[in-house]
Amino acid sequence: MKIGICTLALGLLLATPAWAEEVTRTFTGANGKTTTSTSTINRNPENKSGDRSTITTYPNGKTTSTNSTYKYNNNGNSTYNGTVTRTNRKGETNNYSVDGQRTRTDSTVTKSGTVTGANGNQGTYNNNRTCNSGECTFNRNSTYPNGKTREVNGTATRTGKGSYSGNATVTGRNGNVRSGSFTRTRIK
Repeated sequence: MKIGICTLALGLLLATPAWAEEVTRTFTGANGKTTTSTSTINRNPENKSGDRSTITTYPNGKTTSTNSTYKYNNNGNSTYNGTVTRTNRKGETNNYSVDGQRTRTDSTVTKSGTVTGANGNQGTYNNNRTCNSGECTFNRNSTYPNGKTREVNGTATRTGKGSYSGNATVTGRNGNVRSGSFTRTRIK
């Protein structure tokens, strides 16, 4: 019995622990209006899975929520699959499935994939982030089933562990462009 307890204790000490964090992002446009998103993120490295819950509040007080789960496949290519449930500003809820891939080379992380709606319509995304000595650049592109696109480009400077501030330009699906400053703060 003592051997079994010791083996269990050693296994728990050597197991990769699950962890959680909270990330808050604030975007302030040139007009001074602010949009805030707060995400709660849980990761379990042992079974390569996780989930994220995000609530975004817009300047007019309306909110959206996004809940997602994902699991990385053990195939050496960093591919992952997941599900997303999103409630828009009108209170309408939609479900999606995601098939993606994550790659890392030196200081660049790339995520790309396909998002499929309940009706079978598909969109794609391609996100790139490069960081060197606390200075980062990023680009996020989304293409929707109707062919319209949304793009976010920006730069950021690390201000602390998991925290950044910077500037971003957003080109929306309707072609409108808005720029502003943002902060990202992580609490673990």
